[in-house]
Amino acid sequence: MANWTVLKAAITDAIKANGNQEITGTVLQNILNRIVKTVGENATFAGIATPSTNPGSPDGPIFYFANSAGVYSNFDGIKLESPGLVTLYNNANGVWKSLKVYECLQDTGGSSEFPMSQKAVTLSEGLVQKALMTNVFKKTIITTPGAHQLIGYPIIPGFTYNIAIEIDESVSYNFGIIDEQGEYNPKNILLSGIGPRTVNGISFSEEKRGYLVFYSTIASTATDVTISIENTDGKLSVVYVDETNGNDNNQGTSLSSALRTFSRAFSLLSDNGTIILKGDIHQRFNIKTNSSQRSLRLIGNPGSFNRIIGGTKIDAATLVENNVYFIELKSFNSDSGFQIFQHEVPDEDTLISEIDRHPTQRGKIYRCESTKLERAISLDDVKNSEVLKFYYDSDTKILYFKIKENTTLSDNPIYIPGSDNVYGNDGTVKFEMSGIESLYGSINVTKCHGGKIMDCAAKYAYGAGAFKYGNSIGIELVRCEATRAFSGSASGDGFNAYSAIDSSIDTNAKRTTAIMIDCWCHDNNDDGYSSHRGCEVTIIGGLYEHNVNSGLNSSYGAHDKYINCHVRNNNYGGIYCTGTADDGGIGGQVECFNCISENNSWNYGASNGTKKQPNKLILVNCLSVNGNYGFRTFTDYSFIKMINCYDKDSTTIKTDSNITIENANLVI
Repeated sequence: MANWTVLKAAITDAIKANGNQEITGTVLQNILNRIVKTVGENATFAGIATPSTNPGSPDGPIFYFANSAGVYSNFDGIKLESPGLVTLYNNANGVWKSLKVYECLQDTGGSSEFPMSQKAVTLSEGLVQKALMTNVFKKTIITTPGAHQLIGYPIIPGFTYNIAIEIDESVSYNFGIIDEQGEYNPKNILLSGIGPRTVNGISFSEEKRGYLVFYSTIASTATDVTISIENTDGKLSVVYVDETNGNDNNQGTSLSSALRTFSRAFSLLSDNGTIILKGDIHQRFNIKTNSSQRSLRLIGNPGSFNRIIGGTKIDAATLVENNVYFIELKSFNSDSGFQIFQHEVPDEDTLISEIDRHPTQRGKIYRCESTKLERAISLDDVKNSEVLKFYYDSDTKILYFKIKENTTLSDNPIYIPGSDNVYGNDGTVKFEMSGIESLYGSINVTKCHGGKIMDCAAKYAYGAGAFKYGNSIGIELVRCEATRAFSGSASGDGFNAYSAIDSSIDTNAKRTTAIMIDCWCHDNNDDGYSSHRGCEVTIIGGLYEHNVNSGLNSSYGAHDKYINCHVRNNNYGGIYCTGTADDGGIGGQVECFNCISENNSWNYGASNGTKKQPNKLILVNCLSVNGNYGFRTFTDYSFIKMINCYDKDSTTIKTDSNITIENANLVI
């Protein structure tokens, strides 16, 4: 009688000793030799069996090899599930048995001993792709007590699932995840129970990535179990974008599988989703790309310098002479105040001196890291100017420009600013953005009700403002920077809170309401901050400097409150309340607490009120330093009320009219 236990042990040892657990020619030869040695003289090799082979009734022990899948009805109904190599033998009682030497699996499973066929791999990949693309997945398996059985459904972090298990009432089980290395961790158990169960709204963090497995925890007979998995929206709640290293054929579920474009990200994103951006991207971002979008977060990847770079890039052109180049452009902006920029060439005029260093500047060496080129009147003007300029010849359609000495266009290209880099909300999407800079295009968050913009910057933007948030109710801007906004005329605010006049809006309705905290507004072509027409904005902290007009300007009937703001070195006003409420509302009203305004033409000012719509500036514990005027009213019906305010070294401390002083006595 052959020692089949020894034979099975020999097979197992031979396979596992192979390292890769493969059936190579050498391993197979060793196994067959061991079979012959083990079976020995007590059994006779009878040939190769097929499902139709009839062994008859042999007088003694014999054995066959079989390699075709099917039912071997003449061998007591032995079933070979997949192609492979099986030994069929009769025992001492004449009962036919089988010994599996090798099997090529045709389905996913938990075996670590036998490989899958190409067909099975293809089918399983198709199953995974189907799971990724469909909302509902359903599979029925026969449980194997005490074994992990692969369901074949990929768990993707960011998806949300409803999971239902249909099984006999008496069967206990664990339902969890086997990771991408094939390891099962008890921490990855999703459901444990007895009998049928449904759980809705399961989502997974990154460490839960893997494939679903079913494990029957009791030693019982096999039973059917049906697993139903519903992806509740068929989309991802978090998508990663990396224009440099990403690929739109990726899954987009991690930095290592990031997508390349915003458009592909939106195609996979749920209606309440997050896009995480790594590095630079040269694509505009439309908040309402998906018409069904309800909430959206655009987050810069932590630890990366993340930027949306807009406009038109010129990194190659023809040399005219020295540092002057030309390039043909079919069209170009004709506005007299238009500017272009040499990228990442610091503007030396914005070098921050040690005496002017401020914590809100956050350690910058220069206020502006790119240098502007102003419009010249001719090519000769470009050539002979000591500063960088450009000239567009509308007849020849050629743009001439000068770049900084010892720089190249390949390293420091020219950018022609374009339209908004972030835009598109219609009031239906709650939008949040953090950790991203926008270059050569504005961040337009108009109608972003309840929105939040944190640790972002908008630089070198063409239009009314670097940040535009008019007609947004309850928006917050925290630690944001706005610089070098400009337009074709004298406008271009850093932060622009503009409420449109609309006869359909009730006069009692909110227009624009916002909170700004510790923002930095500098070197803009108009005001650092400007609010218009019924805006209600509270500004806490921040630095507002080197703007062409005013630092903080409440205009045309705005109602603002400034707390602990530092306003300095602006060409005209520091803190200023001006303009007639052209929407018919009450005049502008601004209240300031503990503010510092220094080195402005007038540090605090009010002007242009009317009898029906007077403008009023209330100052509490505010300091004026070294202004042409410390406190100034320009016209009738414009008022300043000062409570415990101070001035140091202003040429004229205050004008004579419409200023009220109320200083309190020290209480002891």
